[in-house]
Amino acid sequence: MFKMQNRIISVTLLAAALILFFIQPVNAAIFLDVENHWAYEAVCRASVVDLIRGYPDGNFRPEQSLSEMEALVLFMRAAGYNLDKNKSSSRVKTIPVTTVSTPQVAWGQNYLDRAVEDKLIDKLWLAEFNGDNPITRARTAGLLSRLLELPVSDSTGVTSFIDLNQGPPAYRTSIVTVARAGIISGFADGSFRPEAGLKRGEAAALLDNMIKDNWLQSVTDRQVEGWVPRIDFKPNPPEMELQTLQGSKKFKLSPEVKCFKNEKECPYQQLLHWRVIVHLDSKKQAACITLLEKREVAQENQIRGTIRAVALGKDS
Repeated sequence: MFKMQNRIISVTLLAAALILFFIQPVNAAIFLDVENHWAYEAVCRASVVDLIRGYPDGNFRPEQSLSEMEALVLFMRAAGYNLDKNKSSSRVKTIPVTTVSTPQVAWGQNYLDRAVEDKLIDKLWLAEFNGDNPITRARTAGLLSRLLELPVSDSTGVTSFIDLNQGPPAYRTSIVTVARAGIISGFADGSFRPEAGLKRGEAAALLDNMIKDNWLQSVTDRQVEGWVPRIDFKPNPPEMELQTLQGSKKFKLSPEVKCFKNEKECPYQQLLHWRVIVHLDSKKQAACITLLEKREVAQENQIRGTIRAVALGKDS
């Protein structure tokens, strides 16, 4: 009896920790373990728009594998499903009556139930579903293709991978579909590694690709592009002017703003006269900025002198 109680308490604590991980925001600026990681910029953007979180200890753990349950909740929330308590989902669907048996999990049961109802999980995966197991890259591709309702691609052509036939047949089309959409890519050797796990840094990169290509309607109003003609350093926090196709608008800079140029972090003071993509935090402050292109500012030729001297062509 005592052992059973301990087990129940352990499961409850685990569930609470995982819920904290997905709901409690941890700002990208305090991640202690991503500054030298290849996915640093992607982690910054995805976290700024509240798609992915860090841990309470200030780390992101980019090399940690994502479990099946974590991946399911992460990508469903990014696609607009918000089934947390006291929050409504932006994905409004008529829930069909289903007789499919859904596995019971320690946390996120409502997400799993909805995934089964909306057929986001195929029968093979459902039969083998284990929320604690690392999710494979193949199953990630299958989940994303269904979530984003991508048009099915033929599993041949330029986006085929050298090891595509080594993956489960049920996911080969999804792998090619998601790759052609620019959401997920393979490795330098031409492989996809369908049975490999998905790391948290890789998940952030997938979310970043979906943000940049506007696959996620839930964050479209958190991304803006334009030129920076002026930065005002007098206010606290500083303020930048952004010239867009819709006109000029001012944005306050987050106290923890991050700027990136050529995938390297740079000071925000370099923003002037650059075309940028700005990602806004929940307060609509510029929190993650990517420098794209420098605008050359023409130097004005000034002629000094009296009107008579200039007209006669003499030096003043």
